[in-house]
Amino acid sequence: MSQVFSDPEKLKEFANALRVFWQTTEGKSWMLKSKLLQLHETWQDQQYETFKGEFEKAMEVFIRFKKTAEKEEAYLKHSAQELERYQKERLSI
Repeated sequence: MSQVFSDPEKLKEFANALRVFWQTTEGKSWMLKSKLLQLHETWQDQQYETFKGEFEKAMEVFIRFKKTAEKEEAYLKHSAQELERYQKERLSI
C-alpha cells in the first residue's frame, strides 16, 4: 500500500485559490477582449491585427488552462475529502 503525505486543508486551500485565480483572470480577460474589439473602431492598422491575433492565441491557451484547472480543482477537493475520511477512520481505530 502506498503512503500519502498531504494535508487536506492545504489541498482545499489551493483548490479554492486556483478557482479564484481562473475566475478572476477569466473575467478580466473577457473585459479586455471587449475593450480591444471596441478599440478597433479607431485603431485600424496591421499592428492591431497582429496584436489581436496574439491576444486570441493567448485566450485559447487560457481556455485550455481553465478546463484543466477546473478538473484539477475537483480532483483536489475530492482528494481532500478522501484524506479527511481516511484520517478520521485511522483516529477511531
